[in-house]
Amino acid sequence: NGAPCCSEAQIMVKSSGMKKNITQLPGSEVDLEVTLSKDEFIPYVELSRADALKNISVKGFRPGMAPEHIASAGVDPEKVYTEAVHAAARETLNDIRDERQWVFIDAPKIEVTETTEAEGGLRFKARLTLFPDVALGDYKKIAGRILAERRPQPVGEEEIEKTLSWLRDSRAVLTRAVRPAAQGDLVEADVSSRVDGKPLEGGALAGDRFVLGASRYVPGFDQHLIGHTEGERINFALAAPADYWKKDLQNKNIDFSVRVKAVFERTLPELTDEFAIRLGRDFKTIAQVRENIRQGLVIEKEKKERDRLRAKMMEEIGKAARAGIPPVMVERTLDGLVEEVRELAPAGLTAQYTNEQLRADLREQATARVLAHLIIYKIAKNERLEPIPDEVNEESKRQNLDLKKYYDYSYGIAQNRKVFEFLEKI
Repeated sequence: NGAPCCSEAQIMVKSSGMKKNITQLPGSEVDLEVTLSKDEFIPYVELSRADALKNISVKGFRPGMAPEHIASAGVDPEKVYTEAVHAAARETLNDIRDERQWVFIDAPKIEVTETTEAEGGLRFKARLTLFPDVALGDYKKIAGRILAERRPQPVGEEEIEKTLSWLRDSRAVLTRAVRPAAQGDLVEADVSSRVDGKPLEGGALAGDRFVLGASRYVPGFDQHLIGHTEGERINFALAAPADYWKKDLQNKNIDFSVRVKAVFERTLPELTDEFAIRLGRDFKTIAQVRENIRQGLVIEKEKKERDRLRAKMMEEIGKAARAGIPPVMVERTLDGLVEEVRELAPAGLTAQYTNEQLRADLREQATARVLAHLIIYKIAKNERLEPIPDEVNEESKRQNLDLKKYYDYSYGIAQNRKVFEFLEKI
């Protein structure tokens, strides 16, 4: 059933002379040993030989039309037998798969152990990786318990003011200043940094712009620029914090060289109705802007709370579930996670890690992701929540994706949505 097993369970089946010995392994893998009788295998040999004869060219005859006793001289018996073995193994595995309703998720690994040519039979072994079954606990009860933890998401005035402050900052009027730089000014500067006399990778920035008091440099950086004017160069050293994001720089001294290229005084707009109108045609008053911000913050916070509850539901349902997760599914998911990290994380951060280190760090996350997918698939099957084509099409439009190219992905997203919406109605 796909669940992990403590001991190997063996089943011996006989059907029309064919013998199948099935050994269930952990991780939804199966060892299969098949023995075909002479009567079952010889037709594959004959068919393979007939195909070979069709491709034999004999002078004076069209391909495949020469008498068999003449064309037989050009047939390679070893090749005929090899093709027969491949065809027999392939069709036998397909029959067993259909009979037991298995789904292969990796190419079967086949080994011919005995061809029993004297008797005309065939014996082979195959290691199969199957789509795992999942034994779920009481997922409805678990979902109901988690959803009962839903918390109200109030929005305070201080949050609205913080967003308004960001809006004002983003629309500040800049005026070139001839005075020394002060807190709150925007500075344009060339910045270079070194550690132990060696330039830092990515540590040279030309024309970087930042607000004094709000830059993302190490603490204390901005204060060294206050009081300096356009054209000046300032050299100083700072120690990176113990929790600095770049681990190899933690607690190390960084030498900075900064040339101030320009200083701009920032004039922030007043929060008036005129300011509101400049934000967009939907606004007439600053009160409407405040209300719009409040509604946006409510939506954002409710989404975070929904995502938190969904993640916890999957975690708790996963704890109650039993599934033999095939290693190949984890490895394929790890491939995608490593690629995501390489693409999204800062280059300086990912350059510190080899793919092997990233895979080791992400393995637990990959396993959890595979289990979550299996749980959603199983619930969708139990509750008949498979998306219809129109829902998949709508999801591809929502994600702005090419439906033909990303059908499976769109299907998965639509299925996730239906399962979570079902659980959230409990």
